[in-house]
Amino acid sequence: MRVPLSWLREYVDVPADASVDDVFEALVSVGFEEEEVIRPGDELTGPIVVGQVLSREPEEHSNGKTVNWCSVRVVPEGQQQTLTGEGIEPSGVQGIV
Repeated sequence: MRVPLSWLREYVDVPADASVDDVFEALVSVGFEEEEVIRPGDELTGPIVVGQVLSREPEEHSNGKTVNWCSVRVVPEGQQQTLTGEGIEPSGVQGIV
């Protein structure tokens, strides 16, 4: 069973400064078994870039699904094209590129 630390804090008094490793060690010390600790985001490398959607052009495919070609402003690179399956509106929405 996966238990996010944020969820655990809703039900158990976990000190605010406790790390995932601290909680893990405490659970093991009272008899809980574990398989692994998953740290979302650890696999990310390089800079995370935020872009602002300027326009969106939907394109329907033969399989019935629609993808969207988006023009995105990325600083300092400038305007770029990207593809998304989400039906976002180009009202200045920002997201990770």
